Amino acid sequence: MSSTDLGRHRDRRSSFLGAVRVQGRVINGLLTRELAARFGKRGSGMLFTFLVPGGQVIIIAMLRLLSGFPGYAGMAIFPFTACGLLYFRGWRNMVNDQIDAVPSNLGLLYFRQVTELDIYIGRFLVNLTINMSVAVAIYMIMRIFGFSGPAEEPLYLLLLLILTNFFGFVYGMTLAAFAIFVPVIKSINTLTMRVLLFLSGVFFVVPEIPPGFREYLLWNPLLHITELARSYYFIEYQTAFGDLTYVLKWVGAFLVSGLLMERLFRDRVVR
Repeated sequence: MSSTDLGRHRDRRSSFLGAVRVQGRVINGLLTRELAARFGKRGSGMLFTFLVPGGQVIIIAMLRLLSGFPGYAGMAIFPFTACGLLYFRGWRNMVNDQIDAVPSNLGLLYFRQVTELDIYIGRFLVNLTINMSVAVAIYMIMRIFGFSGPAEEPLYLLLLLILTNFFGFVYGMTLAAFAIFVPVIKSINTLTMRVLLFLSGVFFVVPEIPPGFREYLLWNPLLHITELARSYYFIEYQTAFGDLTYVLKWVGAFLVSGLLMERLFRDRVVR
């Protein structure tokens, strides 16, 4: 390699490393801003971040018990409910936050270094950290107070939670790109989330559903996630319906569409 080629190589490498450092500083700044907005200077919002999902787990568990349906196949009712609610809730919150990410941060786009993708990634990392912290806290509380035995496959549960949040990230990024020009998508999404809460296995397991309806419900990838979560948590329950490959296909499809839509619409956002 000639001295000229070597110099060009070093320049390209220096330029790339410089861009990575700038990107890192931008995302770090966005993370700090997001955390301050969520929890305030005193962090009082953090209390509700943990209390709300914990209270929802208790309410849904009590509703199932009062309806005469304890945990299926000997599964303890509180972790049974948590496996459904925390995964769905994490996915839903991730989607909703991605849709509002750019409109609520338009002022940041006046800085050349900040792109829409940076804002999406910043929100993803904040939500992922929060959702994982909430799940671990609720699990520890259930263990301490004797409402749950040890999880059968804790590593798989954690990886599934990360995958579920990433699914919400790419799905939300896809919707966000369209919502910039079709605002009604936000209203449609709100209605869709309410319906999916009852169709994603938060209140039931697939074997409790009549066979004639199962094949239609199993089109929903979130139901597969819930089935897998309970299978990883309980030794008593090994799902015959949760399909990780099916979930990965959905994630892959929305990853491609999310990145494509973000890039196509990036220059059309009003700065």
